[in-house]
Amino acid sequence: MHIPKIIHQTWKTSEVPPQLAHDFFSWQKHHPEWTFIGWDDASLAMFVETEFPQYLDLYRSYKHQIERVHMARYLILKKQGGVFVDLDMECLKPIEPLLADWTLVVGFEPFSHAEHPASTRRGMSKIVGTGFITSVPEHPFWEHLLEQLPLSRHHYDPLETTGPIFLTAAIVAWPVKDQIAFAEPALLYPFDRAQTWSGETFDIEFWEPSTRRAFAIHHWQGSWLPRGSKNTRNVAQIKGRLLTEKFSGAPPNPLPNKGSFPLISCLMVTRNRFEFTKTAIHCFQNQTYPMKELVIVEHAPKNELLAEYVRGLDDPRISYYRVPNAKTSLGDVRNYSIECAKGHFVAIWDDDDLFDPLRLELQYLVIREAKAHACVLSRYTEWWPASRKLSISEERAWEPTLLCEKSVLPPYSALPLGGDGDTQVIEQLLREARVAYIDIPRLYLYIFHGGNAWGDRFALLHWQRAVSRFTGAIYERVVTELSKRLPMPAYARRFTSPITASTVESIAPVTALPEEISA
Repeated sequence: MHIPKIIHQTWKTSEVPPQLAHDFFSWQKHHPEWTFIGWDDASLAMFVETEFPQYLDLYRSYKHQIERVHMARYLILKKQGGVFVDLDMECLKPIEPLLADWTLVVGFEPFSHAEHPASTRRGMSKIVGTGFITSVPEHPFWEHLLEQLPLSRHHYDPLETTGPIFLTAAIVAWPVKDQIAFAEPALLYPFDRAQTWSGETFDIEFWEPSTRRAFAIHHWQGSWLPRGSKNTRNVAQIKGRLLTEKFSGAPPNPLPNKGSFPLISCLMVTRNRFEFTKTAIHCFQNQTYPMKELVIVEHAPKNELLAEYVRGLDDPRISYYRVPNAKTSLGDVRNYSIECAKGHFVAIWDDDDLFDPLRLELQYLVIREAKAHACVLSRYTEWWPASRKLSISEERAWEPTLLCEKSVLPPYSALPLGGDGDTQVIEQLLREARVAYIDIPRLYLYIFHGGNAWGDRFALLHWQRAVSRFTGAIYERVVTELSKRLPMPAYARRFTSPITASTVESIAPVTALPEEISA
């Protein structure tokens, strides 16, 4: 008997929460021929009442809904079989090779989870997860497990009453263990809770090698946990570090208190790059930082495309200006954009690059916590879409990632396109102000598209100096991961060898709640 091609998932209601939409649809993407059954709290209770009335009193006796969810999960697998996966598990590839000819497959959670006091008391060195369980109908193990359920009801912790520790104990007590296949953590649970909640998995250099063998990733949302027992941010804690704390002259201007947010003006200087600017505007609109404006200054435009597009957006946060004289230097155009900015802070917003939704939020957090004038990224991600390669840059103060108090930003020199005005500004800031660096390369995606100001030699030098490089199949996996938060597929379609929809998919990024910034 083979495991039925049925995927079961459950949530409190029939509405899948937006922050779990990508994980939910990832299973359908990789298993288009399978049957999907969604369960909510009401339908779970109806199932138990109809199919297993003898267990209804036990089901109702539990203190926590997650205990009832666990119990119903076991009963559904006993009755119908198939695969039961948590809604916060993301599928990376089809799971058929994992199932093979087994009749029941479970996965070990990361071994660090066995350090939980409830498992150490029992002498458990490994914990079996409940996030992914697959079984044929009427597998004999389920009858054994159901006999164990009443014996664990006296515990308070759901992990012990019905959850992973209970499931592990039931497996330990079952004499026919050779009928169960155990997947190692790298296949289903490549990250532990601490790595997920700390934001470590946001680091693409950590994510990529950790997921090479994985069929799925558990993101450990823990929606059943009490509020405050874990960090609920998509990227839990910034992993910034101060590389320089140079300071001279007057201290930074006092920042608003933690409950409010100063206006950040994003400065986009552009010249006849309509398609590029549309994508950069999209990245601005997706920023999680609440108080922001985009100042667009177009230098000697050949047409009205961008002006008309901005008017059509009807977004009061976006302002359009133009400099009609083509002989005006790039430095002077940048200085004009600064004059137009209303914000306490300004951020460089290059028209041909991509920005993670958390870029402004995290850079502002670093400035506030470090009591700095400015913040730059010490590394960023580099992308060659036409030749299908990615890299992580060498370490330095990257000029286009600058977020700075407007009052201390030096003026740009009147240099032509391709001049070194950006570098001069950064070097002066490092001499005269307090600048904080953070090492989160995913916040900024610098794109080599063939029309960059510095040319092909500059691109080659960046590739040679990169600390990490991604090509081939690894490149495709990394692009898929990055595209969950960046509009890379839309950008790549401009090139002769576009990334197709079957390679990557782009969904609306998860936004952070404003109060999480000030927590």
